[in-house]
Amino acid sequence: MKLEGIRVIDLSVFLPGPYLTLAMADHGAEVIKIEPPGEGDPGRHIGLSDGPSTVFFRNLNRGKKSVELDLKDPAQREALLSLAETADVFIESYRPGTVDRLGVGYEMVRARNPRIVYCSISAFGQDSEWRGRPAHDLALEAESGLLSMTLGNDGKPAMPGIPVADVLAGLQGLSGVLMALLRRDKTGAGDYLDISMHDVTVGGMLNILGPTLDVCYGRINTLPEAFAHPNLLTRGMILYDETKRRHVGPPIHFRHEPARPVLREPALGEHTASILGKCVSTSE
Repeated sequence: MKLEGIRVIDLSVFLPGPYLTLAMADHGAEVIKIEPPGEGDPGRHIGLSDGPSTVFFRNLNRGKKSVELDLKDPAQREALLSLAETADVFIESYRPGTVDRLGVGYEMVRARNPRIVYCSISAFGQDSEWRGRPAHDLALEAESGLLSMTLGNDGKPAMPGIPVADVLAGLQGLSGVLMALLRRDKTGAGDYLDISMHDVTVGGMLNILGPTLDVCYGRINTLPEAFAHPNLLTRGMILYDETKRRHVGPPIHFRHEPARPVLREPALGEHTASILGKCVSTSE
């Protein structure tokens, strides 16, 4: 399988991180789920059970291995760091700053394994003034303006049928992890990936943002207000090109090789000649 030979340490809980590592496990990666002693991942206790586990837990954690560790215990923390020396990927979804206090943050792991691809998933990102605020899927959909576009028959916001922010965070995290692994093949170095559920939800609404990004309104309505959110501005999610047009920035944030988006779209056929050369002919 595609990811056979890749070892993943998974400190994530609930949905976004486990959704990311589920895809990796399904495609051959060895995913080692680190759980606190006792009750383990809270997902083990969410919803209905149809056997030894809840449906929620088994669907997100099939094919993974489970290791119980108390990271507040120095010996058990050292066991995790030793395990990290053998890993390719490290996923965590604690509130920003928690893994550093536990002694298993990126810099601690990187010191033991410079090749590690370390991904943190949080509500508002690691470097935002909102970094310490807890939030789950529905709250992020509200902050991003998504719920204002999802109205019921009564004109009031309706809950989407799937947890959009959770799933997008997992998918964008997976994309970033695979990018970093591909890059590591050339450089030998890993990277740190900062995934914000707020960022990815805004980044997933590109097809409905024309009026918000390109038209100046005298009166602020819901989506323009959402795109003036200080968290998005702090994290560079609103970009301006040389003509002052606004763009949604990339939600995949690397520490060592950040994205450098080109804020210009190609003209039709602009690169035909440079890419295909004499392989094709075009009419005059």
